[in-house]
Amino acid sequence: MPNGEINSRHLRTNLRISTLIPNKDISFKEYYSVPFGRTHKRVAQCIPLIEADITSCNSVAHLVDRVLMPPKGNVLDVLAQTPNYSMVLDLMKIAGLSDELQETGPFTYFAPTNQALINVNQKELANLRDNPERLKGFLKGHIIKATICCAGIFNNPWFWRQNEWTLDGSQLHLSERHINHYLINRRTPIAECDLTATNGVIHGINSVLDSAWEKYVVEPEARNSMEARNQFHGMIGQHWDDVWDNMREWNWMGRGWRSG
Repeated sequence: MPNGEINSRHLRTNLRISTLIPNKDISFKEYYSVPFGRTHKRVAQCIPLIEADITSCNSVAHLVDRVLMPPKGNVLDVLAQTPNYSMVLDLMKIAGLSDELQETGPFTYFAPTNQALINVNQKELANLRDNPERLKGFLKGHIIKATICCAGIFNNPWFWRQNEWTLDGSQLHLSERHINHYLINRRTPIAECDLTATNGVIHGINSVLDSAWEKYVVEPEARNSMEARNQFHGMIGQHWDDVWDNMREWNWMGRGWRSG
């Protein structure tokens, strides 16, 4: 319950409303569909407002469709308190990304669940763990520097894409395929919506984002493989060059090495 009377005209994006419980603020946002803003959604702690400004003699009420739960901490805290994200939390520590996600933000983290990381090629994942810089880029490819609740993802017309930029500079396409069915890059569904934090929100996904895996795992592995093949072919080529040089130095008629 907010401390004081707040009408809908006061509700705006990035507004934080103090409640009767100390240090338990309500974060408010509003979203408009594009390109013409036909749909307008207001959310408190990522929970949509169903009806606003229900007045009585000494108060005003706003109806939401679920109970508001205060955040349990920042993005890192929320991940640490949720066992299903223990593996990605370990990767964040290896990559040195933990401190960054404790900053002000805001962040939207499409966090791979344990199942998502179990499903990938484990040898390639081990190679990624051994390279902290690539690992950091891979994880940043799942994070947006904004708060995008699931209610802020719209079923836009085909000619307009809802694109967001990740911390590594990649672009993600967000869409709502059906009611409450949200996709990233048209193929990765959001399995768990709206784990709110004091500095953003987490959405769980049961598969890693193809864009990040391709950029930081598949492409580097392919480059390394190509370099190894080129090096091998170069060694073979040098070997046959040496053989050919030796053949030219051999005196076939005299059956001995040429002198001079």
